[in-house]
Amino acid sequence: MIFESAAPLAVLRVGLLSALLTAAASGAPALLTAAPAAAQGAPPPEQGPGQAPEHLLHDREVLYGLVDAARAEHGLAPLTRDPAVEAVAQRWSQALEARGALAHDPALHAALSPLVSAARENVGVTSGAPADVHAAWLRSPSHRATLLDPDVDTAGIGVEHGADGRTWVTLDAGIDRP
Repeated sequence: MIFESAAPLAVLRVGLLSALLTAAASGAPALLTAAPAAAQGAPPPEQGPGQAPEHLLHDREVLYGLVDAARAEHGLAPLTRDPAVEAVAQRWSQALEARGALAHDPALHAALSPLVSAARENVGVTSGAPADVHAAWLRSPSHRATLLDPDVDTAGIGVEHGADGRTWVTLDAGIDRP
């Protein structure tokens, strides 16, 4: 399920709720995109300070691989992974999981402006594999445009698994500042 609109906020909230409920009922991934400017119930594995659990690292690597493969199919270079951009994306995926609702990071441009120009964000949630979110991004013209923008060269991906079995994914991207 993909949600994109330029409608007034009240309409967006109703449409978003409807889209998320439909996606949750069907098991399909739900997505939001921003314009330019599975440990189900189990505790996460032990980790050191500042270190992501191994299952999140694996899912993040899978998503980077899928994004870079899609870019390669279109003659584009792989994205450069920026740990600071990745930290912003991870914090947002954690925030989405905690609130249980899909939304864009209202502080995205402020957080990324020192790191990249033309910040973009794709977010999604799925009860399936994180790769399902990537596949849905490719089916959506605006999400696909973010992934395949030849000017975008830097990215960070955040992945968070909820106790309810849903996986929250954020891709923050932009143009590297020289």
